[in-house]
Amino acid sequence: MTGNQKKLFVLCALAFGCNNIISTFIPIFLQEKGFSRSIIGLILSLSFVTSMIAMPLWGRISDLAKNKNIVLKITQAAAGVLLILFIFARQNVHTIFFYVAFSFFHCAGVFLADTIILQLTDGKHGNYGHVRIGGTLGYAGIGALSSVIALYQFNLGILLYVLVVIGEILLLSKIPKALSASEKRKKNEKGTGFRKLLSDKRIVILMVFSFFIYIMLDFYSSFFGIYLREMTANKFLIGISFSIAAISEIPFLLAAKKVEEKIGLPTMIAIALFVVGVRFLCYFLFHNVWAALVFQLLQGIGNSVILYSIVRFMFQIVSDEDKASGQALAAMTGQLGLPAVVATLLGGVLSSIFPIRQVFLMSSGAIFAILILYLLFGIKILKGGQCENSRSREK
Repeated sequence: MTGNQKKLFVLCALAFGCNNIISTFIPIFLQEKGFSRSIIGLILSLSFVTSMIAMPLWGRISDLAKNKNIVLKITQAAAGVLLILFIFARQNVHTIFFYVAFSFFHCAGVFLADTIILQLTDGKHGNYGHVRIGGTLGYAGIGALSSVIALYQFNLGILLYVLVVIGEILLLSKIPKALSASEKRKKNEKGTGFRKLLSDKRIVILMVFSFFIYIMLDFYSSFFGIYLREMTANKFLIGISFSIAAISEIPFLLAAKKVEEKIGLPTMIAIALFVVGVRFLCYFLFHNVWAALVFQLLQGIGNSVILYSIVRFMFQIVSDEDKASGQALAAMTGQLGLPAVVATLLGGVLSSIFPIRQVFLMSSGAIFAILILYLLFGIKILKGGQCENSRSREK
């Protein structure tokens, strides 16, 4: 890696590490503040809705701004301040307000960092897959560090987020600027922004399939821990299962660029969908904690491939002046947006009626149905779009 790629590696680690802290500790923090489970669910859903409103806004602002680095600095600085106010709020209404306000800024962290990294590693001199390993290691490492700190002082475990954000802001000043192409637009140009993006059938196809795929993937993220808890009371095994999944991503990310060049992103999505379907089916067929740990290894050629492919493909098909907006749309219909709301609500209902292993069987069936529809209606359009992009870059 070059010096700049190493800095981007660290930036990716910090951005994903922040997400781990929030997803792990905020529900527990709210529970300790005395909120009921139903109210916690309502607060988290409200934060998701706020994020969905905010992401396209931050995407548009970033595309119009001359320097995306500055927008990311501002959003993360605001998120850090609001998290402090959230933790030390004395009244419940203030706690809810500050968390929702925090979500408005925090949601920009990963997709804007991804946009900057993709832009700075685009072309022959960069390798997004290698840099993205930083996100995997940061998610696992910073999450583990915050867990250790939380054993001694719970609030400090969450406040590690603020220190990570400070490091992220300082690092953004030392990497190259991710300049916007918005100044290249003609003053009277029409059809830019989200209207332009949504008129592209490739983007619409990608968003639709991403939405349905991520309902299943977000169900796994939210309920797999409970699935393991049904088979073992050993918290170490539950914790290590997610570490196994994270580590399994590294071999793919090391080879991602070569795989992408050889078979293309649309085909990668199809293969990954098949792997995810098999993985979920195995959780139903082999109801054993040790088998479940082994099947976590499929994360590296399943879930992570889908995330990588959608992010990369969206970056490729949008114009230079709409890169951040494209990533915002990918986030809204991916792991950070509406599918998470649907998955938690629907997953909660289904898992209260059926054993979770049976819900994994349903999820497997849904994934295979999505795969069939993707092969019939989606892959041809996306492949055609990728060929057009390749020809454009060659010119």
